[in-house]
Amino acid sequence: MNHSAIQPVQRAESLVFGMSPRQPVTHDAVMHTPLTFPARRRLNSMLALVFFSTLPFVRFAEAETPSPTPGKPLDLDSAHVLAARAAGFGFSLREITFPARCIGEDKARGNVIALTIESDRAAAWADVACEQILFANKTLQNGWTVAQVSVKRRCETQEGGVWKALAESACELDTTMPAVGGTRLETRVRGLLKGSGPLAAQARRLEVTYRFTLTGPADMSPWTVRR
Repeated sequence: MNHSAIQPVQRAESLVFGMSPRQPVTHDAVMHTPLTFPARRRLNSMLALVFFSTLPFVRFAEAETPSPTPGKPLDLDSAHVLAARAAGFGFSLREITFPARCIGEDKARGNVIALTIESDRAAAWADVACEQILFANKTLQNGWTVAQVSVKRRCETQEGGVWKALAESACELDTTMPAVGGTRLETRVRGLLKGSGPLAAQARRLEVTYRFTLTGPADMSPWTVRR
């Protein structure tokens, strides 16, 4: 065999970035091979996919859960009663004893939430009573809560066509009020107008005025759930 004819076998050419293809691959280069361009592109693509795939979820969550503005007070009036009734809150007014005249809305008293119990001259001798229920069956929505509830009464009798104050003992109120800080606004009031007896035939009335104050986000309704 002619040993001179045998050519030395060349080392494999390097695919390592930064080394000439004609340079032999050393032991250290093989053990510490950096990432090639195809591997880097795959890694970058995977990271980008993970990052951008989370963006729609983040935007959706922000759109569905807006931050409410807390602490905004709202004093209710008769217009709010109409809105609450349309949203399904219950309101009722009934006569407890005959012959009472129960009035839940009186435009002459303005835009307030009120109750009037009247007894005319012909029935002035008898005790009369009415019961009113407001904002029943449902709770306040969208973070609204009860801040304050108060009930005022005024007892009057008619003399010579003029309404004058009547002794407070002639009128009674039995109330069930909502808790401050809660979401239930249901209020029950039973008003009693005592009779004057058979000798004094004078018309009488008991006027009740409610004040409801709520607190919650001003951009949302307290009656209807925001969807």
